[in-house]
Amino acid sequence: MIIFLILFFSFSIQAEKCLNVGDKHFVSGVPGPKGWVLPKKCCQGLVDRELLSVCGKGLTGGYQYICLKCGDGKCDKSLESKCNCPEDCRMMSLPPSKTPRIN
Repeated sequence: MIIFLILFFSFSIQAEKCLNVGDKHFVSGVPGPKGWVLPKKCCQGLVDRELLSVCGKGLTGGYQYICLKCGDGKCDKSLESKCNCPEDCRMMSLPPSKTPRIN
């Protein structure tokens, strides 16, 4: 019973330390030489990317990020875009035009 409680407690602490899909966080300041030092990291299998609301706008003074499943081949349009997850949200090629050709 004691071992079970220790394992459960350890798992609970570990689970609270990382951010899940859609979890947002903010760090202020400027990035260091190796990038941003994040106070809360994304859980395994997720990546931190800019929030849609600030992505590509060149805002300074901090990093507003969200944890995403970028790279899974699915573009979750409520959280991802070609700006913050280009590997999943590339511009889709348009189907060929059905307009008749005039020769």
